[in-house]
Amino acid sequence: DSSKYTDESLEDLNKILANANAVAANMKATQDELDQATAAVNKAIADLQEKDDGHDPENPDNPDKPDTPDKPDKPDTPDTPDKPDKPDTPDTPDKPDTPDTPDTPDNPDKPNTPDTPDNPDKPDTPDIPDKPDKPNNPSTPDKPNKPNNPSKPSNPIGPNKPIQPGYVNQLNSADNRVSIIGKFPDDIELIVEDLPSDAKENTISSITNKEVVAKYKFEKIFDIYMLRNGVTYTPKGNFSVKIKLDDDLAAKRYLGIAYIADNGTVTMVPSKVQNGYITFTTNHNSYYAIVSSDGPIVDTATTTPLIGINGFSVILLGMLLAFLVKKSDGLIKKE
Repeated sequence: DSSKYTDESLEDLNKILANANAVAANMKATQDELDQATAAVNKAIADLQEKDDGHDPENPDNPDKPDTPDKPDKPDTPDTPDKPDKPDTPDTPDKPDTPDTPDTPDNPDKPNTPDTPDNPDKPDTPDIPDKPDKPNNPSTPDKPNKPNNPSKPSNPIGPNKPIQPGYVNQLNSADNRVSIIGKFPDDIELIVEDLPSDAKENTISSITNKEVVAKYKFEKIFDIYMLRNGVTYTPKGNFSVKIKLDDDLAAKRYLGIAYIADNGTVTMVPSKVQNGYITFTTNHNSYYAIVSSDGPIVDTATTTPLIGINGFSVILLGMLLAFLVKKSDGLIKKE
């Protein structure tokens, strides 16, 4: 009575029975496969689970012993397959035709004998070149004029006293690109700030005379000042400022210096470009800009050089020589 077993266990049994029937129906199944199928069926029967009928699960009824399944029929012996027919012998292919003998080519024509070339004409005898003219004798150079006697030198101006101890005549920036030349205490520090792009633009926007901004291109702006013991120092008198030009600036034809006052007013400062430097003279700390233009810059001394330390030394040497000549001339007169 299959109604007393659970659906799951009956489903498992049905699957195993279907598999056993398939093995039994297989004529090629071995005895081991048949035995395994039978054992699987017996196990599935033994594993059948009864439904809960209200009996005490702790003392279940003993399950009925399942019926012994019928022994599967012995599969029929398969028919011996027919022996295949012997294939037909293929036909012998026809013998190919003998190719035609090619025609014998005609003998080529004998080439014509080339004509004998004409003998070349005998070249003309070249003309005898004219005899060159005899060169003229050089004229005798004029006798040089006798040099004029030098004029008697005037009384020279006494030389300046040498720089005092505790002073220097030149200060350099930390990167050695800017120098100032003059007379400074030796404890002075030169500070040069090359304004970055944002600070440069702010400074240009604060300029009051806008026509200068329209006329010139502000290439670089420097804040140049001196410190002494941490306090801003202003020297007495003028001093020269010498700025090293980079390759881009040195390639420009027209350069100048613009002084930017605290109130935003711009004044052009005479300057000179020479040997990769631009030089100008001033007397105070401030903002100074290198400007460029497509044409000559007004108020810029492009041809008049400033007298530096080397020029000053030449002037002193000339005055000293003139003084010595005059003194020796006086001694000769006394004798």
